[in-house]
Formats: sequence, C-alpha cells, structure tokens
Amino acid sequence: MRNVTRLEYLHSVIMRWRHTYWAGRRTPRFYRWMDEYNAIREYARTDWLAYCAEHRYHPDHDARDLLA
Repeated sequence: MRNVTRLEYLHSVIMRWRHTYWAGRRTPRFYRWMDEYNAIREYARTDWLAYCAEHRYHPDHDARDLLA
C-alpha cells in the first residue's frame, strides 16, 4: 500500500502546481512527478486499481489527465 500513499502525494502536488504547467513554467521536478505517477500505474497495477477505487477515479486516467 506504499504505492497508494505515494500516488496520493503525487496527485496532491500535481494538482497544487498544475497552474505552473499552463503558465509555461514547466520544471523537471514537475515532469518527474508526472512520470512517477504514470510509472506506478504501469508497474503496480493492483495498487493502482485500489487507489482508483478508493478515490473513485477511472483506472484509465494518467497524470496528464490531472492537468485538465
């Protein structure tokens, strides 16, 4: 369940700093958060599905969808 906790953290920082993405101030750190979010989705599928079910997210979403 460590991955679920990490996903929750990554979700919160991506949501908190997504305005910088749209303002054109894209940092390597922001991209690392997005890459890690997507990587967990791929390599820890069981945790990903538990995270999505707990928060009522569609399991096909990815970090880029959080920017909408």
